[in-house]
Amino acid sequence: MDEQTLQNTAPETSVPVEGGDALQPAPTAVTPAENNVLQAPAEGVRVLPEQSMPVSVGNAEPAQAVQPVLPQAPAAPVPASVPRNFMGELLSKAQDKLRQRKEKKLQKILVLARDRGRIENHDVRKLLHCSDATATRYLQELEKQGRVIQDSRRGGASYRFLG
Repeated sequence: MDEQTLQNTAPETSVPVEGGDALQPAPTAVTPAENNVLQAPAEGVRVLPEQSMPVSVGNAEPAQAVQPVLPQAPAAPVPASVPRNFMGELLSKAQDKLRQRKEKKLQKILVLARDRGRIENHDVRKLLHCSDATATRYLQELEKQGRVIQDSRRGGASYRFLG
C-alpha cells in the first residue's frame, strides 16, 4: 500500500502486533468515494472521463483529458420539393386562415347591425355562439375600424351601425 491509501484506512478487524500481546486494528483500504473526499490524481496520472480509476502515463507530463468522439448520423438531405422555410410558410397560411374566419364573423355582425340599426353584446353572442369577452373584442374591433360607434346614451354596450 502507498502512503495515501494508508492515510485513508478504516479499522474493521484486529490483528496481533509483533512483539506484543495487544491486538491492533488491521488497516483496510478506503476509497476516496467512501470518504466523500475528492483527491487530485498524482503527477503523471490522468483520469479519463469514461473511467473511474486513474491511468498512468509514465514519466510524460500530464496530458489533457481525452474527450470521447460520438458518431454522428449524417444529416438527411432535404428534398427539393420541400421549401427551406416550410414551417414559416405553414404558419403564415394558418394565420391567413384565422384572419379570413375573423373577417367573416365581423361581416356577419355588420349585416345584423345594418338590418337592426343597432347591435348589442348579447346579439353578437347569440349570432356567433361566443363568449361575452369575444363579443366585446369583435365590437371593439369594428369600432376601431369606424364601422360602428358605441352608443353611450344606454347603460349596456350598444353599438350603432355607421355604414
